[in-house]
Amino acid sequence: MKVNEIFSSIQGEGAYSGYPAMFIRLSGCNRKCSWCDTKYHTSGKEIKNSEISDIIKKSDKNIVVWTGGEPMLQLDDIKEVIKETSAKMHHLETNGDFNIELITFDYVSFSPKDMKAMKKVVRRTKKWPVVCYDIKVVTDLKMNKELIPYATMLMPLTTLVQNVNMSNYSRYDYQEQIDKENKKNEQKVWDYCVKNNIRFCPRIHTQIWGVSRGK
Repeated sequence: MKVNEIFSSIQGEGAYSGYPAMFIRLSGCNRKCSWCDTKYHTSGKEIKNSEISDIIKKSDKNIVVWTGGEPMLQLDDIKEVIKETSAKMHHLETNGDFNIELITFDYVSFSPKDMKAMKKVVRRTKKWPVVCYDIKVVTDLKMNKELIPYATMLMPLTTLVQNVNMSNYSRYDYQEQIDKENKKNEQKVWDYCVKNNIRFCPRIHTQIWGVSRGK
C-alpha cells in the first residue's frame, strides 16, 4: 500500500485521547478540503503489506491508528494487514464517504465533511455500539453548522484564521493574532458543548507540538 508515514505518538483527539499508539498515515484522499492540516499526505511510498505487518508486530504499542488522507481508499490492503496483526487494536480515522463494516475495526472516528456524508454515517452506525465509534464535527459554530446536531463530539476549527491580514502584522504579531483567534474559537465551542451537553474534542498533539509531523 502507499504510505505517507509511520510513527509512534500519543492519540491527541477523540475517545482514546491520551493513549500511546502507532499511527499509519496512508497517502491519497478523495477530497481536497481547503482546511486540511495534513496536505502532505499526497506524498508517500509503496510498502508491502507484509512489511507493515512486521512493523506492527514489533511495535510495543497496542493501538494502531489508520489515518490519512483517506485510509478507506486502500481498505483491501488494510484488511490484509489487520488479519495478520489481530492481536492489536485497530482504529480508523475516516471522512465517512465510504461504506464500512464495524467488524473490520475496533473503533472508528468519522469526520464527515458535508450533509450527504453525514447521512451515510448516521444510517451506517444506527445499530453500532456507541463505544465503537464517534462522529466528529470540526467547526467554529459557523462552518459545518448543519452537521452539529448529528455529532457525538465537536472539535474547534483552529487551522484557519478568519479576518487576519498578514500584511498588517510582523511574523510574531501575526502568530499572536492566530493564537488569539484560535483561543476565542476554542472557548466558543467549549461553551456550546457545555450548554448542549456534547463532548468537546481537543487536539492535544497540536497544543504541544503545533503542526510538527510525526507527533
